[in-house]
Amino acid sequence: MAESSWASLLHWSKWMALANGSWHALMAQAMLLLSWMLSSDSTSPALAPNETDRRDAGPTEQGTAVMFMSNHPVFTKAVVPRLREAAGRFVVVSSVAEVGEYCKELGCDYIHFPTCENAMRFAAICKEQPAYAAEVEKTYEVLKEWKPDVMITCGFFVLPPRAVKIPSKVALNLHNAKLPLYRGGVAYQAQILRGEPTFECCVHVMTDVIDDARDVLVRSRPLCLEGKTTLDAIQATAEVAPQMILDALHMVLSDEVREPEEVPTGDLPHAFGVKKQTWTDAAGVRWSSNCGVLSRVRIEWSEDTAVDIERASRAFNVRYHLFTDYQGRPFRVDHCMLQPEATTKPPGQILWASGRGEDLLVGVATCDGRVVLLRGQLVDGAAPVGALEVGSRFESVTLVSDWLKYPNTDRLPGGLRYC
Repeated sequence: MAESSWASLLHWSKWMALANGSWHALMAQAMLLLSWMLSSDSTSPALAPNETDRRDAGPTEQGTAVMFMSNHPVFTKAVVPRLREAAGRFVVVSSVAEVGEYCKELGCDYIHFPTCENAMRFAAICKEQPAYAAEVEKTYEVLKEWKPDVMITCGFFVLPPRAVKIPSKVALNLHNAKLPLYRGGVAYQAQILRGEPTFECCVHVMTDVIDDARDVLVRSRPLCLEGKTTLDAIQATAEVAPQMILDALHMVLSDEVREPEEVPTGDLPHAFGVKKQTWTDAAGVRWSSNCGVLSRVRIEWSEDTAVDIERASRAFNVRYHLFTDYQGRPFRVDHCMLQPEATTKPPGQILWASGRGEDLLVGVATCDGRVVLLRGQLVDGAAPVGALEVGSRFESVTLVSDWLKYPNTDRLPGGLRYC
């Protein structure tokens, strides 16, 4: 019975009961209600399907051997409980001790992947360090012996083609951007630097092309990025990741027909930490400069506006950290706020300062005549200083490659600037 018909019927029975004051009319009302409950072909609003359309395990998923690979504890703790429930056999692969400890507490099968000193340089380190490469190859053999049907990566190393081919059915990856935009390993940072108001995540089929956009299975709704940090974006991704992965798993195992997406080409924004730009000068000397995302981890006072600095502080608030130098000593920026006042002072000049030691607050002039409030500390291991001297200037001299302990990340004078 339709909801409107039921409302009319109930109204009629109540009116009869009130009009007659009879026990029979009240009983008629109760019978009408019981009759409607038994014969109704509609869904009560209180029992309506979940608006998020949650998909739980189907018969196809329950017989599947799933291998989940992640070096992010946040993603692991969000995804593993539901994905493990959906799979027939399930194992987690990670190089991070916290992930291994979590799996032990959960009673979940776990395979340790060799720890890499720099996750962004995983492929390069495998080439440079034969002993580490041998450990990795042994681990690939262990993964093969486990015989996964499906491999799913979420915040893991960039795997070579031979590893992507380990699962018998498919390898999937959750990427934190709207592919083909922002291909690369630092997509959160890239999108914040470029001032994107929102970001999306997607699950795509892995191939020998990094972040291949030709077979995207699932896309998330737009997630807010305005005023957010990389850590905020990670948390937002963790909230949508479990359902996205389950939906993608269902699609590939149920052989749903998918129309291939048209992948735009051209000069699309990327998210590679290192992207080399090479040129030869008039003297015939060949130069190589980084125009990738990580080149922006250092404040360039002559060209970074107040907004640029504020965005960079949010983009690099975890793992890398924005920095500059004070009297030759690296100064790590932990937080930045835009100030309303204008100034004619030269960029990098300290306008006011307070705090001591590891908690310094400084107001600094920028190249566009604005002021930023920086909170941070000197981190070179030397003795802490008192409040920084008003009228002195920040000047960035430490190389990005020294700050990050990551070669080829420096942008040379005259080189292209990311974003």
